[in-house]
Order: sequence, then structure tokens, then C-alpha cells
Amino acid sequence: METFVERAEKDGLSIVSERTFLYEDTYGAVRYEGVKTQSDVSLPYFAVFASKDSQKFGRLGGFVSDTYQFIGNESVVSKVKESIEGTGKPILSERTFLNAPRFTRFWHEIEVKNIVSTPTDGDIIPQLTVQNSYDGTGVARVSFGISLMGNYRITFRTKMGSYQQIHTSKSKTVLTGVFGSFFEIFNENINDLISSNSSKQLSEEDIMKALDLVEESGKKKREEISVYLAEMTKNNPVTNWNLFLAIAKFSSKEGNLNTKVLLENIAERVLIVPEKMIKALRGQ
Repeated sequence: METFVERAEKDGLSIVSERTFLYEDTYGAVRYEGVKTQSDVSLPYFAVFASKDSQKFGRLGGFVSDTYQFIGNESVVSKVKESIEGTGKPILSERTFLNAPRFTRFWHEIEVKNIVSTPTDGDIIPQLTVQNSYDGTGVARVSFGISLMGNYRITFRTKMGSYQQIHTSKSKTVLTGVFGSFFEIFNENINDLISSNSSKQLSEEDIMKALDLVEESGKKKREEISVYLAEMTKNNPVTNWNLFLAIAKFSSKEGNLNTKVLLENIAERVLIVPEKMIKALRGQ
């Protein structure tokens, strides 16, 4: 089994010194420094320092072991964009999020021009989200999602499945997948997804349970979502789709990556996804 040092160049890292390695791309940089004991004995661990700028590395971002498999942010994004280009559909926009101030976790959203319109909610745009980490706390993953009216964006990590690769040299997983097929599945099923959620009315108890989960990210967010939900429904019964839109709105403008993920997980939990859509995306 190769060590982190032996794999470094093959994985895209540049050698700075015997046990120090550097990687830079469009989205930032990361440096791995070998850890030693006070008596100068090398340990099978590497300290992680990441940044938006290789000249300004800040605080320690964690440690990785000798089995850690490095995957650069840009290499994951490139795979996805190549698959999208193969469908002939143009990319509308891209957005990148990093977990400042450590910059070790990466989140990149790609919206693609394949618009489906609904009578009540306007344009629904398919989205692919790339996630990666430099500190071993998360896998390299590509997940499906949607952008609503060009304003509210949500990524599904659980119900619709995803493609992923674990950051360990022992793993047999490889980040592959024909991501372009998502757009055809999206076109065929998005109207069913919206209609099934728009017809599902929620009880007061259901709404309170969802808002209790939102409050874990902050009491103010619960209050804001409650106000938006009231404005949207205007004393009419609240549906799954109303609650989903309310949470998606605030997750879209959330800058803290951990909070954003929490809100999107809650939004996904309240959504009813057509079984045929789930099976198609999972290749069943």
C-alpha cells in the first residue's frame, strides 16, 4: 500500500520539501505538512493548511493520515463539466462556497440551461453540486439539485442519491457517473415532483416539527422562515411545496456552509420525491 508521500505527485500535489506538499487551482490552495514528535520523529500524519490564496495560509485546518487520498477541487469540477458539455447544454451559472476561515471544505453549484416551466412557480432549472474536502471530513461527491425561478437553490444528497469517492487509499470507490443523464430524468419527472408536493397539506404539528429543526441553525432563521411562509400562504393551508420553498429561500442566501447544509437537509426531508425519479437517478 502506497503512503501519502509516495502518492503525492500522482494525486496532483507538488513537492515543496521531503514531507511538505502543495496544490493550487482556480478555487484556492492547500498545503500538507508532515507531523513530527518533539524528538523529531516523523509520524504518519499531515497538518492541513488551506486558503483562497497560496501566499496567505492561515490557521490549522486539521490533520489527515497516511492513508488519505487527495482529490483536487478542480479535478472533480472538471469531470462534471465535461459530462455536461457532452449533452450540448450550456452552463448558465456557477457558484463556489468555502468554509472560511479554514477553507478545507468545498461546495460548487452548476446550473444548466434545461428549463422546465410550471404555471405557479416559473422556471425550474436543473443543478449539479460538487462537494469535496481537503481535511478528510467529507467525501468527494456530485449531487443533484434544482434552482427555482433562478433565485432559490437546493441540493439533494439523500433521497435522489449521488456519486461519490471516499478520501482513502483503501477505498475501491471511484467518482464516475454519466451526470448528463440527470437532465433527461429531470425533464420527465419535475412536474410530478411539484404537483405531488403542492397537493400535500401539512398539519400544524408537521410544520412545527420542521421549524424546530430549522431553529437548530438559529432562532432568527426560524422566525424569518415562519414570516415568509405566512406571506406565501396568506392564511391558506400550508403544503409541502410551500414549506420547501420557504426553507430553500433562506438556505440559498446562507453564507455559512455548515448552516447551509443543515437547512438543505431539512428542505429535502419535507419533500416528496416521485419513486420513479429516485429509481431512475439511482440507476434502478
